Amino acid sequence: MSSGRKTFGALISHDVVCLVECAAEKTGIRVVGQWTDSGPSASINDALERLRGLLAANDVRNATLALAVEQFGVFHHVMMLPGAADDVLRPVVRREVQRVFGVSDPVIMFTRGPQHEARGPSRADARTAPRQLFVAGAPRETIDALSHGFAERHITVETATVVPKAIHSLFHACGGGSEPTAVLVCLDGGPHLSYFLDGRLELAIDPPIALEGDRSSIPVMLDQIERGSVYFRQQFRGATATRLLLAARHGEYDALAAAIQSRMGIPVSPLFSGNASPEAVVAVGAVLEARSPAPLDLYPHPPTLSDRLSVVARGPNLAVSCSVAAAAIAGIWALSQFAALGSARRESDGLRASVSSGITAVAPMREVAQRRADFSRQVAFVKQSDDERSSLTTALEAIAQEAPLGVRFDSLRVSRTVDGWSAAINGRTSGASAGQSVRSLDNFSNSVRARQGVSALSLDFGYPASDADSTHVAGAGVELTFRITFQLARDAAAAAGGGR
Repeated sequence: MSSGRKTFGALISHDVVCLVECAAEKTGIRVVGQWTDSGPSASINDALERLRGLLAANDVRNATLALAVEQFGVFHHVMMLPGAADDVLRPVVRREVQRVFGVSDPVIMFTRGPQHEARGPSRADARTAPRQLFVAGAPRETIDALSHGFAERHITVETATVVPKAIHSLFHACGGGSEPTAVLVCLDGGPHLSYFLDGRLELAIDPPIALEGDRSSIPVMLDQIERGSVYFRQQFRGATATRLLLAARHGEYDALAAAIQSRMGIPVSPLFSGNASPEAVVAVGAVLEARSPAPLDLYPHPPTLSDRLSVVARGPNLAVSCSVAAAAIAGIWALSQFAALGSARRESDGLRASVSSGITAVAPMREVAQRRADFSRQVAFVKQSDDERSSLTTALEAIAQEAPLGVRFDSLRVSRTVDGWSAAINGRTSGASAGQSVRSLDNFSNSVRARQGVSALSLDFGYPASDADSTHVAGAGVELTFRITFQLARDAAAAAGGGR
């Protein structure tokens, strides 16, 4: 922690503002005090005003502050890209964010996570090994509001991060480990669910949409965990969380932990020891994120001395010097190339005349050979196309026959790819409960994945838009819509029709 200055962390969201004072200890970090202002905020400026009220009520001055921001247009994303410089990655990240979130001109920041080299030792290269990228973004008006929020009290904002990254830092500070782990943090705005694999934050799921002031019930959170576990298993080759770390209100922790252990069959432990509220736990995570070597930081800090020197080095004087040097080098190179150009031109004229006479002699034979080759390729293509379509039909019929009771198809779309076929199945599955519907769909997708020649299978599911208000009525069945996409290898299509 900063010497001589108190350190604070804060969570600002639409539903609550929480401030904590932290102190460093040999065993980690301790919460000295926590203060909460509950209730909805109309805007980011309203939430910042409430935070300034908490700071003023505790006479906080000349201190450092780490922020975690939820809602107000703030978003997060996790990507895996090959190792490269920031100027190479930045446009790739921006295009992906615009595609996923549909935002036109947000403030975007990213930081690198650990390498994930899957290639063998003979092909491994640390310079290009894939790396996790943690991405955060927000509308410019949100960032502008943060930048003007605390100057009058001489408070230094160290970082402004997102809730999943604060949870990520807290997970590692509390032991972390490589064991597949689920983390559930029950904030006032809804439960945040994260999944860690080999110590990496692989999946962060935002809270489900709820009416203002409504807190998620235990059945809703159990349903979220179950669906998140299915998605985690689908996306990461059968990985299953073997423990769950929980941050919940003191009066809700025991009942929720018992329900999770009974439903999921995995042990539940506290994410952070002590009596801190879930909002205070996230605020502590923001302080830990600020202390990390490369924090995910949306706050617009003023330029450092090295940044200013870099700007000076790129100024007009350096530009003029570089231009003069480049012009001199270009002139010398042009003179040498002009001398060589005359000799090369004379040699080129002789070679051109020789090639022209040779082409005239072989032109008739070449035309006959070309027509024969074209005819042979056309015959082979027609036969191959017939064989491929027959094999594809057999494979898709076999997949359809394995659909369990309760799963029905609405549409099937197949298109040719470079290596085979790309298929997309849209349909519905129904069951007595959401968990039963998900398990039936999971069993079907696993049977498709197990077929020979099937690869890159992806499963998306959700509630039908027209039934969104009736899917949790007591005693009624639950229906989900789903979309399964997969690749079917051309050479293995016939074998996939017969199964393994």
